[in-house]
Amino acid sequence: MTCGYPALFLFCGAPTSPIIASPDMKSAIRISSALPVECQTEAQMKDKIRKIVADHARLGVEFERVEHSTNLYRAGMTSFSSVALMIALENEFDLEFPDGMLSRNVFESIDSIADAIERLQQVQS
Repeated sequence: MTCGYPALFLFCGAPTSPIIASPDMKSAIRISSALPVECQTEAQMKDKIRKIVADHARLGVEFERVEHSTNLYRAGMTSFSSVALMIALENEFDLEFPDGMLSRNVFESIDSIADAIERLQQVQS
């Protein structure tokens, strides 16, 4: 997948960290977290989602104990908090969850949120 940048972008969105190569292809560097959203690795996306969940989900447990697969509703997220979380995610990732995705299972965990965002980004590309 490419990101609309010059050919210096290599394997954006690949399982490994994205890399930028110099024009002469003799040197390369890892890309910082300042990537466009659609160019972030899965780990970077989940870290960003994790921070948004920490800030907006109002969980009733210590957030350090929350894993990517933790059920956020069982951890204390209310339906009201899930709406605040959804709005924060839409703003951060510059997308809109369609009505068909406005269900409890989409916002159930960091993993399920990341899957939903990835599907939306694929549709937008």
